[in-house]
Parts: sequence; structure tokens; C-alpha cells
Amino acid sequence: MSNKPTANVSPNNLKNQPVRICFVYQTDYPWDVRVEKIARGLTAAGHHVTLVSANEKGRARREQLPEAEVLRLPHFKGIFRFLNGVINFPFFFNPFWLFAIARCVRKGGADAIVVRDLPLALTGIFVGWLYRVPVMMDMAECYPELLRNMWRYGNFNIVNVFARNPLFADWIERMAVRRLDHTFVMVEESRDRLQAIGADPARLSIVSNTPPRGKFEPLMGVAHGTAASRPLTVVYAGWVNRGRGIDTVVEGMAAYVQQHGRDVRLIVIGTGDAEAECRARSHELGLDDVISFKGWLGNEQVVEYVLASDVGLVPHHVSGHWNNTVPNKLFDYMASGVVVLTSNTRPVARIVTETGSGLVYQDYDAADFATQLAKLAKPELRASMAERARAAVRARYNWEHDIAVLVGVIESVCAQATPGSPSATQG
Repeated sequence: MSNKPTANVSPNNLKNQPVRICFVYQTDYPWDVRVEKIARGLTAAGHHVTLVSANEKGRARREQLPEAEVLRLPHFKGIFRFLNGVINFPFFFNPFWLFAIARCVRKGGADAIVVRDLPLALTGIFVGWLYRVPVMMDMAECYPELLRNMWRYGNFNIVNVFARNPLFADWIERMAVRRLDHTFVMVEESRDRLQAIGADPARLSIVSNTPPRGKFEPLMGVAHGTAASRPLTVVYAGWVNRGRGIDTVVEGMAAYVQQHGRDVRLIVIGTGDAEAECRARSHELGLDDVISFKGWLGNEQVVEYVLASDVGLVPHHVSGHWNNTVPNKLFDYMASGVVVLTSNTRPVARIVTETGSGLVYQDYDAADFATQLAKLAKPELRASMAERARAAVRARYNWEHDIAVLVGVIESVCAQATPGSPSATQG
């Protein structure tokens, strides 16, 4: 059999056949909620997904899951285990990733490559050029800005100068987005940013971090804010890192207590590099009875806490990263009828304001946090906001809408690929 690069299926045949997708994920799988949702959505649409992933945990090289067939990188044990970090590192000329993706395309007969995030985008583009298949990217993170956040809030690491340099990531991103057949972004702000650096608007689509419409419907017996006997309950679920804004939240809770009394509770679910300092500051401010740090909890427990709360926080510090993405928890709060209190990061503030699902406070402003939270202490306001939030999820911010966009684009891009000719990856 010849190994000459050719397209696998003609446009006419693709209309009647499943699309075979090589999905490249730079981290161990399972688990990632967005990757699973995409794979399940494509599989449910009748397509076949092969997921090429890292293998730092030493799982089986090949595994069949309901959503996808998983092909993992090699993993060494014993005296050679030090090689695993090198093998799994998602750099564009890493030969292990190159070989794994090429093998998936060649032996699996892939009709398209979808790369999750920027680090392996050029690798995917090269393999796509080699085998004449279209290449797309799911830009879940604005990677150069994510690296800038790491530099801004993390401890200095000399390795980051070479391995996680945002200026180098800027260059890779400009190279990649002009050569990809399509890029999926989270929000309008990210789309506009890519257009500004040369991406073709026709090759950009928004596929956001939304939940299924009915995700919380079976659990909606909990009535938010109707129990007059309990305090106003505020919840945060996610990483407790320095860029997440929990420091301002702690100061804001102190300001609220000083002005409005102690009939309020904050539940912080998660952990991270800012947890210890936030705990210490909370204790110093005398808020041990007001703020509860729960650490990591299972997903079912997180859902229970969210549904039993009145206000959900998205307190991230304003930065280039958070101005170009949106967290799952925003839409989970909205779908579950929990009103949102968010800092003024552009996408979240825009969505909350447009949908009327909560209020916005100015980042780093503890007094404004307390002022906006006090407004949300009114049950009637929360009830009207919660209804608008759920309506917005039913109408637009749901996974059924977003996966339809993604599946439609992938089918269209593959159908337009001409057999034996270069795709946009050569442009």
C-alpha cells in the first residue's frame, strides 16, 4: 500500500460517510470536561473520534471509551522514567507528538485534525500538510495571555524563559491562525483579537464553555434565596490561584460584614497557590465564621453547594487572559438559577450585563464588591435575575447550540477539502 499523502474521502462521499477526526490533546485524558463534551458530540453526530493524548500517568497506550478511542504517548518506568517529561512536553517539534499524530492520521485514515490549544498547533499543521487533511484548533485558552498570567502571578522559574515565553507564543499564534483551516474560540473578544493579528474572519467560530440545557433540571427542587432563616450564601468553585481574585473577595466580604452585618456566608471550593494566604487573611480579618474554605470536592458535592447558594462568584482579576475566555462556572451558575457577581473581565461582564443575570464590580475594589453584593441580598431581585439567566441558557448559552456549530463547521471543512490538493494548512 502506498504511503503517498492523499485526502481520504471526496467531498461527495463525506456527505454520506462519518468523518474521522484525529483530536490532539496535550494533557492526560481522561479527564477534561470540554474535550469530553466535544468528543461525545461528534460521536453522537455519527463521526469517529480518535484522541491522541499525553501519558504522564502511565495509562494503557490504547483505550476505547464511549466518546472516543484514546491513543496515548509512550510511558517509561524505572530508571528511564525521567524521560516522560520530555516525551509528553507539547512543543511543536517534539518527535513523539509528531509521530503519534502522523500515525493516527495515516493508519486511522483521518479526514481532519483538531488540535486543542496552541502548543501543538504547528505540529498538527505540519502533519495536515503532509497528509493533505484539514487542520482546526479548539482555542479553549488564549495561550500567550495565559503565559503572561503565569509570569504575572506565579513565582519566577528560569525554565519559563525558554519553555513558556509569551513572546514566543505570540509568534507561534500568528503563524498558526493564518494557516489553520478553522479556529474555534470561546467568546467574541477572542475572535476579534485573532482577527486583529491576521486570522480570516470566515475561519473563526464561537464554541463556548456552556452546559447542556437540562444539566440542572432534575436538581432544581432547591429554591435559591427563599429561606429567610439562613444567611445570604455566596459560592466560588474553581482554582484558588492568585489570578482568580479571591484576595479581593476576602477583603470585600470584610467590607460587607462591616457595613451590613454577619448574616452572610462565603463557600470557597477549590485549592491553589493563593489558598493559604487567603485563609490567613480571612482569619486575620476575623471572618472564620463567615468564609469557609472547602478544598477540592467531588463534582456532585460542588453541584449541591451551588444549588444551595444565592450568588455565584466569577472574581477573576482583569488580564489579557480573562479578557479572552470564559469559565464553565459562569454558565453553570446561570443554568442552575444562581445569580452571578463578577469582576469586570470583558466577556463575563458583557454576558452578565446583556442577559441581566447578575451584577459587576470593579476589579481590586473591595468596597464596590460589598456594594454590589448588598444589592443581591434582595430575594426579589435575585429571583428575577435567576429567571433571566435560565432563559438565556435555554435560548443561547447551551451546549446543544455550541456543539451544533462545531459539528457543522467540521463537516463543512472536510466536505470542501479537495482530494490530493493542499488544504489551508499550506496557505
